[in-house]
Amino acid sequence: MGDETTGPGDVAGAGPAALRAAAPSPLWTLSLFRSELVMTFRRWRTLALLG
Repeated sequence: MGDETTGPGDVAGAGPAALRAAAPSPLWTLSLFRSELVMTFRRWRTLALLG
């Protein structure tokens, strides 16, 4: 028998909450992509200002 951290132990009991926990949310993905774009822009801007 599992607890709240490991779950019930059977795949048949996996509900929507378990599926949501397995996949990252779209907003998290977009914010990560945005932060990567911002970092790239800042690096290029720094190179342009130094060059």
